[in-house]
Amino acid sequence: MGPIREECERTARAGIGDEAYEAYERAFRRGASANLQAAPASVLDAASPIEA
Repeated sequence: MGPIREECERTARAGIGDEAYEAYERAFRRGASANLQAAPASVLDAASPIEA
């Protein structure tokens, strides 16, 4: 990870907290690994909000 990315992560974690940031990271990785057919279904099935 480069220094700019590390600074962005520190800023985001400070703003939203570690738990919310980790939830974002998990969702991002899940979305990044989805294929074009699975991605819309995944979004539509994700009806529950992130718990803070």
